[in-house]
Amino acid sequence: MDPEVSVIKVEPHGETSLLLLCGLRDRLTREGYGCIAVTDHPMAYLYGLEYLPWGCSPELLVSHLCQTHQPDVVLSSCSCATPELPCELQIKFGLVDGVSVSEDVIRLPENLSGSDVEAVFQFLVDKPEDTKPAAN
Repeated sequence: MDPEVSVIKVEPHGETSLLLLCGLRDRLTREGYGCIAVTDHPMAYLYGLEYLPWGCSPELLVSHLCQTHQPDVVLSSCSCATPELPCELQIKFGLVDGVSVSEDVIRLPENLSGSDVEAVFQFLVDKPEDTKPAAN
């Protein structure tokens, strides 16, 4: 896998994680970042997301997509453990008010709003230059 590509793992949380994947992917794309979102949610195609079939290696699929799409950012939300997929940042859902950021984890409320997606986007693009994704 290309080490220049930032991988962000999103905790699977039903439709909430799908809405975050779509919202963040769309926001990054509008700003000129190449972004793909991968999930093992069976209805991924309805959301325009890349589907990870059962038994398929997440690392192999993401590597293939990186070769064919050349993204700056990969968003991944899989119910199976993906320890072989490198990760710069994790996004988790819980009982928090608003967006909470630590060094490598962003915590979001379970009832995700558009302003939460925007806050995550702003965090990603405002990261120091050596860690933020480069726009194509």
